[in-house]
Amino acid sequence: AGGGDPAKVQFLEVNFPQMVDALLGNQVDAASTTEPFTTIGIGTGKLDSISYIFTEGQPGLNIAGFVASAKWVKDNPKAALAFRRVVQRAIDLLENNPEEKTKAILQFTKLKPELLQRITLDKWTTKIDPADLQKQLEVYRRQGLVDKTYDVKQIIVP
Repeated sequence: AGGGDPAKVQFLEVNFPQMVDALLGNQVDAASTTEPFTTIGIGTGKLDSISYIFTEGQPGLNIAGFVASAKWVKDNPKAALAFRRVVQRAIDLLENNPEEKTKAILQFTKLKPELLQRITLDKWTTKIDPADLQKQLEVYRRQGLVDKTYDVKQIIVP
């Protein structure tokens, strides 16, 4: 969409914490970062965002989650449901209590309070939109990352 030629892209696997340094050190021309590294990179005054690939490509897309094998879910349905419920309770607590959310993030990450105030946090949810997931699978197929697609509803536990 931005005029680049996907056929000319050479991918290099770089850990998120090292992506800004790779950019600043001219080891790479571009990186697909995540927070807080996007904010850190832009904060150097030497880098800029050329695209927000997930929000531009598919607004509202949930880009992270928990997975379990179908066998484990089948063998442990109560544990799977209990896990989902406790995650939902934690999300509800944190989303409805901004001070607790900030406190928890600072407690369990190495973020500094001033950086936390500047970053964009993803929306947390336990809901999966099958249509969004199906669109992503189609993108992966078009890009050659998977050989075929299937109905994603088969892999989502209600």
